[in-house]
Amino acid sequence: MLNAEVMKQKGESVQEDFETLVDLDVDAYIPMEYIVNEVQKLEMYHRIAAIEGKVDYEQMEEELLDRFGTIPKPAAHLLRIALIRATAHRMYVIEIKGSFGKIKISVKPDAPVKTENLENFLKQYDGKMQFVRTGTPGFELKYEKHGLIEKDEVLLLEKTEQLLCDMEVLF
Repeated sequence: MLNAEVMKQKGESVQEDFETLVDLDVDAYIPMEYIVNEVQKLEMYHRIAAIEGKVDYEQMEEELLDRFGTIPKPAAHLLRIALIRATAHRMYVIEIKGSFGKIKISVKPDAPVKTENLENFLKQYDGKMQFVRTGTPGFELKYEKHGLIEKDEVLLLEKTEQLLCDMEVLF
């Protein structure tokens, strides 16, 4: 807050901070049998939530492997979701909701979108992607699901990661 006030006094622009919510239909948690000690588990949840990029993600993954062994799927999903949230936040995304077959991404209304890239971005999805203009602006992607929960979880994570990668041209 102090830094923001100093920047304001200097006449520099201050970006309003915001939260990025990621709600994907994926099992994402640290299993009880993976980290038995509750204090350690809470510490790991806190540190995973603080992931801000690929380097943090890789360091956390390496530490979990070193300290607790092979990372179970739900914990690996939790790590991926933390990286998705960090990536999305840099692109002014305020919310990602995903269920099997559909991903909706809401962007801050004042996000500095490069509108000249919007048409090409949408074209690459062959009509499966829609730009949402009403309410909070954003995008909605529909895709085919497998029908098996484990495969659909992985597919949802992959589609979300790919979508964010493709969205980089807009910011």
